Amino acid sequence: MPQLPDELQRALVACRNLPTIPGVVLEILEVARSPKAGLPDVARLLSKDPALSARLLRVASSAAYAAQEPVTTVDRAVSRLGMNATLCVALSFSMAQNTSASTEGFEVSRYWRRSVITAVCARTIGSHVSSCPPTELFIAGLLQDIGMLAMHTAMGESYGALCKESGGSHARLHEIERAKFGADHSLVGAWMLERWRISDRLMRAVLFSHDAKTEADPHGLLRATRWAGALADVFCADKQTGADACQRVLAEGLKPDELNKVLARVADDLPVETRVLQQELPQEHASALQEQAKDALLELSLSVEARARDAEVRAHVDSLTGVFNRAYLAGQLETLFSQAQKEAQPLTLLFVDVDHFKKVNDQHGHLAGDAVLQGVAQTLHNALRGADVVARYGGEEFVLLLPRTGQQEGLRVAERVRKDLEQQKHQVQEQVFKVTASIGLATFEDGNFASADALMGAADQCVYAAKRAGRNRVQSHLEQDKLRRAALSRRPMFAK
Repeated sequence: MPQLPDELQRALVACRNLPTIPGVVLEILEVARSPKAGLPDVARLLSKDPALSARLLRVASSAAYAAQEPVTTVDRAVSRLGMNATLCVALSFSMAQNTSASTEGFEVSRYWRRSVITAVCARTIGSHVSSCPPTELFIAGLLQDIGMLAMHTAMGESYGALCKESGGSHARLHEIERAKFGADHSLVGAWMLERWRISDRLMRAVLFSHDAKTEADPHGLLRATRWAGALADVFCADKQTGADACQRVLAEGLKPDELNKVLARVADDLPVETRVLQQELPQEHASALQEQAKDALLELSLSVEARARDAEVRAHVDSLTGVFNRAYLAGQLETLFSQAQKEAQPLTLLFVDVDHFKKVNDQHGHLAGDAVLQGVAQTLHNALRGADVVARYGGEEFVLLLPRTGQQEGLRVAERVRKDLEQQKHQVQEQVFKVTASIGLATFEDGNFASADALMGAADQCVYAAKRAGRNRVQSHLEQDKLRRAALSRRPMFAK
C-alpha cells in the first residue's frame, strides 16, 4: 500500500480521538463478510458489548420499524433490523463516540447518509459485475469514505472548508485533497483499515475506490465499490454532479440498461435501508431520497436515449459536409429501390460530380476545397423535397435519391440543381470563385433495372458521358441509350 505523506500521517497519529472500531465490531464485520454468516452469529457477538446492544434495542423498538412493543433481546433486534441495518448501527454508534462534531462543509449526519447510500449502491451494482457476497459489498461501500471521517476529526474546520470547496462532488474533493495533502481520503481510509487489521480485500476496495486504473480485480469488488461511490453523487449532490458521475460509470464499462436497473433498484431499496437513519438522523427523510433517486433515474434515461440518438445520427452523417454519408446512402438506396419495385413506382437517382475539383485544391488550397464541398452540400440540401435524400458518395461526388420521381421530373430537378451550383459563389478569405458540376441521371421505371447497384452504375456512367460532352451539364441514361442506338444504326451492315 502507498505510504501517507509524513505530515499528514503525523497529524492523524497525533489526533487523540481518531475514529476507532471496537474489537466486537471488527469481529462482526469479519463474520458478516462470509456468505455462510447468519444473524444468530452477529447477535452473539453484539451481546459482548452492553452499550452497543442497548443502542441496537432502542433502534429496533423505534417507530421507524413499526414496533408495537419494545424489543428486549439482541436476537430479536438483529432479526428485525436485518444484517445491513445492524452493521450501520454498529459502525455509526461505535465511531460517533470518537469523532468530532459537524463543521461548516462537513456534516456528520450527511456523511453517514452518504455511506449507507454508497453501501446500497455497491450491493446493487455487485449483482451485475461482482461475484462477492452482497454483505461484503455492502460493508465495502459503508467503509469507502471512512478516511473523510478521520481527516475531519483530525483537522476540523480546515477540512470542512475543503469539503465545501468541492461543491459536493467527491471527484473534485479528491483533487483538492491531493493538491493540499499529497494524498486523498481513500488512502487515509485504507491506512485506517490496515491499522484495524480489517481484511486486505476490503482495504484494497477502499484504497482504489476512486482509481479507475486498477487492474487486479478478479471478484469485481473494486469496480463495484468505485462505481457505487460515483453513483452516490446522484442521490447526494446536485443534478449536474450526479449526471457527471453517471457519465464516468458509463465510460468505465457499465452498460446503460444496467445503470438504469441499478438506479431503479437503489431508489426502491432506500426507504428500507435508511429507516435506521431516521432514528439516528431525524432531520433526513428516506422518502425524499427515494424521490431524488427517481428524478435522477428519469433524467438519466432521457440522457442515455438522447446520446444513443446522437450517436446514431453521427454514424450516418458525413463529418465535413453535414449530409448523409456513403454507408447510410447504401442502406437507403436498397430500401427505396425495393419499395419502388414493390409499389411499381419510379425512383430517380442523380449522381453529382464537381467539375475540375482538383484545380480548386491546387489553386486555392485544401481549405478552399473543403469550403466548396460544404457549399455544394448545402445547395443540394436546399434542393431537396420532402422524401428526397442527399449523401456524399466520396471526394467531390454526391448522390440524390428522388422517390416516386420519373424521368421528366427528375430532369427538371437535376437542371435546377445544376443552375444553382453554377450560380453559387464560394469565398475563402478574399478569394471568390464559382464551380460547376456534371450530373448523371438514371430512373428506375417498369422494371428496367434489376438492382439498386445497376441503377447507381447507370447514373455513374452518365456522369462520365457528361464530362466527355464538356461538363456542366445533365446526362440521363435514356439519352445515352438513344445515342448508343443511333451510333449502332450508322455502322455499315457489312464490311467492304
